[in-house]
Formats: sequence, structure tokens, C-alpha cells
Amino acid sequence: MLTQEIARDIVEQTTIRLNRNINIMDKTGTIIASTNPKCNLNIGDCAKKMFIHRNSLIYRLKKVKEITGYNPQELSDVIPLQLAIWLREMDLDE
Repeated sequence: MLTQEIARDIVEQTTIRLNRNINIMDKTGTIIASTNPKCNLNIGDCAKKMFIHRNSLIYRLKKVKEITGYNPQELSDVIPLQLAIWLREMDLDE
């Protein structure tokens, strides 16, 4: 289990690019970035699950990439992005 100190270090290291514009990524961006991996990065399935048009999802995924520097459509970027979102939520809950 992660201690708070280790978790904070991971947040700091993982969210360097996120911190620049963290407030720009609204709740919708966070939800999209979190839902996409749950759908195995399948845009069609993710759009259906979120009840939005496929093109709207693509637009919002591009906005997440612009804001964070992480591409939520690439597995190598999804992992640190998802980790940062989870750790940010843990930090906000405290």
C-alpha cells in the first residue's frame, strides 16, 4: 500500500505536464480520460457509454491531449494520465 509521502512524490513526478494547465481540464475532460481506458481505448464504445457523439469524443480527447500533453488514445500515455487523475482525486479527497 502506498504511503501518503510516496503517493505525493508520484503525483508530483507524474503530473509535471498536468500541473501547467490542470485547472483547464474540466470535469468532463477528466471523465473522458478515465472512461476511455475502461473501454479498451475504443472510441465507439466509449462514446456509447458516455452518451455522446463519436466526433464529440474525438474532439474532447484532442483537447485533453492539448491540455495535458498526454494522448489518451495511446496506451503509453494513458497509464500516467490515469495514475495522475487517480492521485489527484485522492489528494482532493483529503
